[in-house]
Amino acid sequence: MTNHRTKLKTLLRELFQFDAADLDFGIYRIMNQRRAEIDDFVERGLLGAVAQEFALLQEGVVEEKREELSGLARQVRETLGESALDADGNIVETYAQIPLALRYVQKQEEIVRATVSAEAEAEIFNALYTFFSRYYDQGDFVTKRRYSRTHKYAIPYNGEEVLLHWANRDQYYVKTADVLTDYAFRVDSHGGYRVRFKLAAADTEQGNVKGDKRYFFPAAEGVPSEYDEDRRELTLFFEYRPLNDAEETTYGRARIQEKIIETTRGRLLNAVPDVTLRGLLATPPAGKEVPLLDLHLTRWTRKATSDYFIHKDLQGFLERELDFYLKNEVMRLDDLDTENAARAEQYLTRLVVIKRLARKIIAFLAQIEDFEKALFEKPKFVLSSEWCVTLDRVPEDLLPQVAANDAQWAEWERLFGVQKPVGQDAILSYLAEHPTLTVDTALYDVAFKDALLAALSERDGGLEAQRDGLLIHGENFQALTLLQAAYQGKRHYRK
Repeated sequence: MTNHRTKLKTLLRELFQFDAADLDFGIYRIMNQRRAEIDDFVERGLLGAVAQEFALLQEGVVEEKREELSGLARQVRETLGESALDADGNIVETYAQIPLALRYVQKQEEIVRATVSAEAEAEIFNALYTFFSRYYDQGDFVTKRRYSRTHKYAIPYNGEEVLLHWANRDQYYVKTADVLTDYAFRVDSHGGYRVRFKLAAADTEQGNVKGDKRYFFPAAEGVPSEYDEDRRELTLFFEYRPLNDAEETTYGRARIQEKIIETTRGRLLNAVPDVTLRGLLATPPAGKEVPLLDLHLTRWTRKATSDYFIHKDLQGFLERELDFYLKNEVMRLDDLDTENAARAEQYLTRLVVIKRLARKIIAFLAQIEDFEKALFEKPKFVLSSEWCVTLDRVPEDLLPQVAANDAQWAEWERLFGVQKPVGQDAILSYLAEHPTLTVDTALYDVAFKDALLAALSERDGGLEAQRDGLLIHGENFQALTLLQAAYQGKRHYRK
């Protein structure tokens, strides 16, 4: 296979994440449903599409030129005689320099040139490779408009007096702390297995506070694996934490996660009870140099420790950039030779073919990115909702439960230095004298919480009217989306 075809196909396999075909979770499970269709397009459909697109575009042009050639043939026979054309319809050498015969030969050459040449095919594949390779970098699409064939960029500008621009304005930024999820893959050999990596413990950073860097280790407590023999499913448990003092000495400062994977591989493999699966995990896959277990551990740890972006409108962005790319880099005015209309037609035809093929690839890529966007934008479940209520709002019949809640008194002592009085009457008197102490419903059972919220709901204005603050612990985008529904179009202020 020619080099330009191989380069483009290799790039497309990376864009469509073919190396993740054995992953069996999340978006990858959905993508695998279309894997055969995408693979058919990359391996077979793309090459055939070049000739097909040329044929569709040239069919009318060639037919028109053939009609013109037929008309010229009649003129040659009428003017120069039947002997001017041989049995194959070519001009006899005797009449070759006559102007009418020269026109006839030129039209024949135009028809011959209206086919896909090897040179034209190379230009098409190279143009497609150049376009898609410049906008893709390690799993993300770079949303910077290229100004020319050099590495200079252009900022989209619509004539605003003041333009605020940032490179990723049309992308969602996903922090690594939000993607510490389980990881699963299939081993399609010896009857098939499913292997899953699961976090048993995670010591994550709090908010945006950057502390010691975290790494993945096999779970320290107990056996780091479970195996379901009936389902042929192996689960390996891990923890995510900083290095201790001894580990800092052992692993140094470079390639730390890779060294952890190498040094703990033996422990993980020894925890695999199925001998066949253990051998498969310890063996490098075809074309790889590292064991299958290391390959997936590296992929999982890198994905979980590398921030990434999700494009909000990948198809629109790439189609706009494609037009810009074709007009500024592929189309060259020198090639539009007005003295040779046939060459100009063939050149413009190649431009149209490049655009049509690129749009097909873009459509495939957009379906994958749009699905990731839909998952990111989908409202997430609220795992828990608690309330902090001042004592003056707590009904009297619930105060004995507050007085008897040791966890509540321990929290007040930690926050305010409050000491629990001795005796029930003294405790109730203290609560009455301190109406601004807050009751945290997280420290009570469901019955108490329901009774408290029911009582507050029956007061004037209901529960929401009495609420004077809201604290959300969650991902920023989801929190803002939740607030937008309640506060959009409203003004909130305090005197």
